[in-house]
Amino acid sequence: MTGLTLIGAGGSADVYQGSEPAMSRKVAVKVLHAVMRDARERQAFERECALAGQVGEHPYAAEVYRSGFACDRPYLVMRYYTRGSLAATLGAGQQFPVGESLTICAQVATALQFAHNRGILHRDVKPQNILRDALGDPVLADFGIATERDAAATTLRHVMTPAYAPPEVLRDGGGWPYSDVWSLAATLYALLAGHPPFYDPQHSDLRANMRALRGPLPPVRRPGVPPHLQETLARALIGEPDRRTASARRLAEELNTDLRLLGLPPVPIRVDAHDNGHSPVASAVGPAAPGFPGAAAPGLAGVTPPDGGQPAREYTTGQLAGAQRSEYLTTTQDYLTPEPEQSARRTLPRPVLAVGVLLLLVVIAALAYVLAGHRHQAMANPGRTAVRGSATNTASAAPPRPADVTAVAVNGSTARISWKNTEPASVYRDVVISLGEGDPVRAVPNDSPQLITGLDPAKAYCFAVGYVGAGGKPSYSRPACIRGGVPESAG
Repeated sequence: MTGLTLIGAGGSADVYQGSEPAMSRKVAVKVLHAVMRDARERQAFERECALAGQVGEHPYAAEVYRSGFACDRPYLVMRYYTRGSLAATLGAGQQFPVGESLTICAQVATALQFAHNRGILHRDVKPQNILRDALGDPVLADFGIATERDAAATTLRHVMTPAYAPPEVLRDGGGWPYSDVWSLAATLYALLAGHPPFYDPQHSDLRANMRALRGPLPPVRRPGVPPHLQETLARALIGEPDRRTASARRLAEELNTDLRLLGLPPVPIRVDAHDNGHSPVASAVGPAAPGFPGAAAPGLAGVTPPDGGQPAREYTTGQLAGAQRSEYLTTTQDYLTPEPEQSARRTLPRPVLAVGVLLLLVVIAALAYVLAGHRHQAMANPGRTAVRGSATNTASAAPPRPADVTAVAVNGSTARISWKNTEPASVYRDVVISLGEGDPVRAVPNDSPQLITGLDPAKAYCFAVGYVGAGGKPSYSRPACIRGGVPESAG
């Protein structure tokens, strides 16, 4: 090997460019800073290099040629990628086209799933670690983290990059397959927006990505980024891992859907020998990674909608005071495609209808008698009361407002709304959710989070959650928006 020239220096290693005249090729040599004299440390390094070599078999992962030791310092020899990293393009102020960004990240996602299926994490997915070969194809570099957690198996560990690290890594350290998914989605966001999702390079905050736990994801403010792509990013960048896009393969499939909607060809998904390159969108996750039992497919695996799930009942503002009960909204957190509303009407036989009307009159009379007694008791014992199962809680004429409302677009017609109660849920058993001017108010159980269905995929929304007092007027929270919505003043 000849002509070694330093081309990069980092917290854990230096990288040199060199050449191998016998093979007529350029190589990159990564020399780690760690000094290894202990036989156990050397064995761990060699074991992790072997794992990195396995991942290099994938067309979108960097190819590792060999490893060794020089003066007790470990090194790796890998293929040299002539067109550099995506970070170099971003650093030069160049934007990536939307379609190209999607294609790159879908290709890298297949390499990630290929690694996860072999029990290998990356832990530092970012634009700096995605290189491009002479043909412009991307490869993910710097694999090599094994599933073992002993002290010796940390030799290839990278310095974690806070701007692309998910909340669970910032909080707990370590890493999981869904953490790599978050980092790849943050990389896609950066390719589209020019910066990571929550991280402001002008005001360095090492824990900025913890904001993903509260949401919502700031929209990519760039022409040509469609709502369906904003929602793909929102799903993959959810702070709680069990609600996030479940696997790298699932992310690749969703990005392929985005590519098709843009009229662009999808990326063949090949993560194992049995794959034929097709991208079945209905498949929730890829095969479970053997090195991560139970962790490779959180949230979406095997999820089906509960029987009888129906959209929440809609009320206009003038109907709130008279509404007697709300119909419960499906609250399955990871259910992405709610059942279509059943609209078929059934005609009842006349005798059954007559009996039903008679029973209804009896129930109304009994209800009037109970309400009269309840009103008399309330006058004798003034204080806060709540009507169970009613959208019109009578706890207070001017109730407080729910807090910490977040909204996440789940798919084109569905959003997940979360909030924090400032009053006991036993007092306000229902809440109302305003979708903005011109849209009906939804009444739902006071059980955060809730799914709001039937939305217009091309429309921006701002959601406010409110308690309803005795006068029927809601006290709304501060709104949370999706798709770049601008909040109106909340009542």
